[in-house]
Amino acid sequence: MNNTETKSNKSEVKDLLHKFDALPDAAHVRFEEVKALLACSRTTAYRLIKSGALKPKKFSTRAVAFNVGDLRELIAKSQINKA
Repeated sequence: MNNTETKSNKSEVKDLLHKFDALPDAAHVRFEEVKALLACSRTTAYRLIKSGALKPKKFSTRAVAFNVGDLRELIAKSQINKA
């Protein structure tokens, strides 16, 4: 991946973060967006998958996405635990 692609991906993730609240619960987002939404590292995201807290949906052998409704529930639970 070159520098231009990296900047483009960061821009796409930033756009998604601004539009996340408008997405329906049935929508799906990719791994990079999940990491940004949860403000976690790749390793932490994989730990959440292994623990069952994050449930990926496999669309093909290389394409995985996560349900927006499930992410909202996870974020809400994490906000409760911090309070």
